[in-house]
Formats: sequence, C-alpha cells, structure tokens
Amino acid sequence: MENNRYANIGKDRIAEESIFVRFPELVPASTDKYWNSKKHKKLLIVGESNCNGYKSFDRLCKSMNEVLNETLCEHIHQEAMFYNYFLHPATVGKNIRSFKKDCTQLDCDIAGSALCGIIDLDHPDVVIFISKYAFLEFNKYMTSNRLAYDIPIDFVNHPAIHFSWNHRNGNGKQKFEKLLREYWIVK
Repeated sequence: MENNRYANIGKDRIAEESIFVRFPELVPASTDKYWNSKKHKKLLIVGESNCNGYKSFDRLCKSMNEVLNETLCEHIHQEAMFYNYFLHPATVGKNIRSFKKDCTQLDCDIAGSALCGIIDLDHPDVVIFISKYAFLEFNKYMTSNRLAYDIPIDFVNHPAIHFSWNHRNGNGKQKFEKLLREYWIVK
C-alpha cells in the first residue's frame, strides 16, 4: 500500500508533521489482498513493538490457512495488514522482549493516535493484537479520549513463545483461530 496514504496520521495531535512522514518505514505492512479477497474480510494484526520475528508470522499464517482450509497465506502481509503498536523497539533483557518497562505517556499517546488513524483510514473488519500489553494500553487510550469503534478488537497471546501460543488457557492459537472464524471468514 502507498505510504502517502498515511501522511496526515498524528499530524495535529502530537507533532507538526505526520508520524509516518517522519518515519515512513513504520507504516502498516500489507498488500492489496488485505482488502480484496472473496474468502475473508479485512484483518489488522497489531504487534507490540518492532521486535516480532518470522516465527510469529509463520504461526499466524499457519492458523489462517487452517481456518481458511487451504494454503493462501504464505506471508502474513498477503492476507492481513500488520502493524506494530509502539513505534520503536523494546529493549531486550534476559532473553525477554517487553515494551512495558520502556513505555512513556508520550509513547502511549503516539501509539494510540496512530492506530486510531489507521483504523479510520483503512477500516479493518477486525483488529487482533498479538500483545496483551499493547491491547490494554490501546484500551486506556480509547477510554481516556472517549473513543469507540464498532468492530471487534481483541488480543491473543504472542505467537513467538510456544508455551503461551499453545497454552491451555486458550488465549493463544485457539483464541486467534476462533476470532478468525467469527469475524474474518466470509460466510
């Protein structure tokens, strides 16, 4: 998708210039299939910060293919839009990546404003966070700014960590596939 589509997001609320004019590499990643498929609706997958690996994308694609009952997704950006909520990498400590200790109020304001702008512009049918922390921070942003969207917005456990993705509480792969079946698949 064209980067200039996002030229006005965050412009008046946070800074004089748009977030995505200043940092064009941070625009959401997708292809035209994101919105142009007869098999599924528009899905926006939101990560936490710029530290997601290909293993995560592979697991998401595998689940998407299982739900579609065919192999359409070879790369996550073919069938969904992907975006990192916080716009800079998390620090890494003891093999754990988390944005929680790095997060400032400015990070939350920029992230919330940017995601709202993306939702307003691209009109996804469902938004699935692969970070509970980012999901909770977005909900705080929405509440404090008295905003609401009439689309499903939920979270699943991060797919990069095998234990949490396949956890018995069902908040990983099971929940992701359930949300896809309920809101993403064209019936």
